[in-house]
Amino acid sequence: MADLSRVVPTLAHIYPSGKADINQFQAAGGSLAVPGAIDGGPAAQRMCKPSPVPACRATARKPYLHNGELAWRDGPQASLDSDVLRPVSTPLPPMAACACLTAS
Repeated sequence: MADLSRVVPTLAHIYPSGKADINQFQAAGGSLAVPGAIDGGPAAQRMCKPSPVPACRATARKPYLHNGELAWRDGPQASLDSDVLRPVSTPLPPMAACACLTAS
């Protein structure tokens, strides 16, 4: 893990190894913000195969009720807290043996 953490960009610092808990990650945009975080990085096409990144990002939508009907709204396009979740272009510092969300 230590070898991987030196070359794989760290996108989120979440407990147990990181400083943020899952609630802070969710407040930063959570899993809905991850496609935007990897957009343009080398992991983008691999993570979203066989769909291109825009199609992958389209899956980052949040359900809600609108006049009693199921509707969808877009999730955040980017992190709402760069101390917890960052784009691949400006990753967090690597952590040895990190159990953090990473993109390669």
